[in-house]
Amino acid sequence: MSFPEIYAQASWSTNPGATPVWEDISGYLRSEGGISTKRGRQHTLARYETGVASAQFENRTSRAFDPENSLGPFYPNMKLLRRIRYGANDPSVGAPYLNCTGASGKYASCPDSVALSITNKIDIRVNCSLNDWTPSTTGTLAAKFGSVANGSWYFQVFTDGTLLLTVVVATIEWAFASTAATAFIDGTQHWVRATWDWVADQVKFWVSDDGVDTASGSITWTQLGATQAIVLGVFDDSTAVIELGSKETGTVQRLVGRIYRFVFGVLGGATLADVSFGGKKALFWNGEGTTLDAYSNTWTLQGGIAVTSAPRYLFSGFIESLPQTWPGMTDAIVDCSAADGFKILNLLKISDSYAQELSSVRVSNVLDDIQWPAADRSISTGQSTMQAAVLSDTPALEHLNRVTLSEWGRLFIGADGKLVFLDRHSNLKAPYDTSQGTFVDDGTANSYSDIEAIYDDTQIWNHINITRSGGTQSIVYNLISIEKYYQRTLSYEEQLTTSDAETLDQSLFLNALYDDPDFNFIVTLKPQRNDSLWPHVLERELGDRVTIKRTGPGS
Repeated sequence: MSFPEIYAQASWSTNPGATPVWEDISGYLRSEGGISTKRGRQHTLARYETGVASAQFENRTSRAFDPENSLGPFYPNMKLLRRIRYGANDPSVGAPYLNCTGASGKYASCPDSVALSITNKIDIRVNCSLNDWTPSTTGTLAAKFGSVANGSWYFQVFTDGTLLLTVVVATIEWAFASTAATAFIDGTQHWVRATWDWVADQVKFWVSDDGVDTASGSITWTQLGATQAIVLGVFDDSTAVIELGSKETGTVQRLVGRIYRFVFGVLGGATLADVSFGGKKALFWNGEGTTLDAYSNTWTLQGGIAVTSAPRYLFSGFIESLPQTWPGMTDAIVDCSAADGFKILNLLKISDSYAQELSSVRVSNVLDDIQWPAADRSISTGQSTMQAAVLSDTPALEHLNRVTLSEWGRLFIGADGKLVFLDRHSNLKAPYDTSQGTFVDDGTANSYSDIEAIYDDTQIWNHINITRSGGTQSIVYNLISIEKYYQRTLSYEEQLTTSDAETLDQSLFLNALYDDPDFNFIVTLKPQRNDSLWPHVLERELGDRVTIKRTGPGS
């Protein structure tokens, strides 16, 4: 059985409310300590709690996680409440990669900048695998080329398996092919490289089988074919974007294969771009369409191109503590504890007034007032109208929870760090109306390892009393249930709804739902024994509908 690659990234250089700039810290994770996350609520009538995560990091190397170590790699930015996120890829699929299918308009791109406009000594490196290393049509690995009148270079694999570098000088395209073919086996992964030295008048091609995560400066390269002497002027600068997997905005000479990493810079000098789709340095996580590389270049997935097996979010939040320990005085460990966005929402206070408005509008307005990023929220349209409100120094989370309770919706922070607000009808709408997985006990695919069926009297309610602010009590008794289980009162006061009729409907609904006990299940999944379970373990989110099948003994 296979195990996922575990990822950890922190945004040391940004404050909690700023757009994160992620730095990979996966290499410091201790496998012994693992990663532990806890998200959810105690029962269906409870509020979702603040999600938490913990992980252990190795602190022997350069005392990296000591905030007072001025020689540490993250000094002086290692502070509490910095963002942190954990993820894992689906091992049943393999390492993440940019999936270049050859379809028109599908590619990854980075906009032009002064830093990326090199016109004399270029170094282009791509870690990739091609379905066919002698493709039926030329496949573009990377390009910075808009047209002959606006182009500087493109790097390709030719139909005979040779590598091809084309540069534009005085609006003329000059193509140079390696004098030897790669001879790679179809579907295998390799580094390929092209360098052009205007000073030495040389073009060279290179290959390597070093791993995808190897630092670009330490890869062992083997020259492919002979050095080619050229005498050309400085080739034309270009305002075109850098493309991966195609040229001319995904319209021609498209690649069919996988790109794991792209590195671009000055030959013998500085690296200017480094985007990784696979390995520990993976920058695109599941669902992301834009990311920054280590050199602050913005990379975007165009036309719906996918990063297959991109890391799935396990947790995204804010660092609460970084205690250091020294076991046996021979080791150095940091236990990192983090809390999700509910911690921030509880710290931020509101002093403002709100008009009568839909619950979802109120949630949006509160988030706007505390400057919660629009990209970090997912809000469904509410069903209930909230009363006008005047708040004074009120924690944002307190009011959001009150709105959610009045709506009878759900409010939580997703594994990706987004605030999620679901209205009370969300269970009846896509995707929540469809089971996302069926778990069984017969040893076939998606079999669980253990199951506990909880059947108790803790959630029996037969005397419901809901009152809105300024309204009258809406009381519902269930005499049959009271006769069986005695009276059990559930009360909610100061609801923000605008109608007594609505609170009465809520009381009637709860009375029908909780007048008798019902089953709750705790299911244990062990994907290390069954690869088909990994997508569920890594991708299921709070609120997802699932199906549980249990065959009792003797059934």
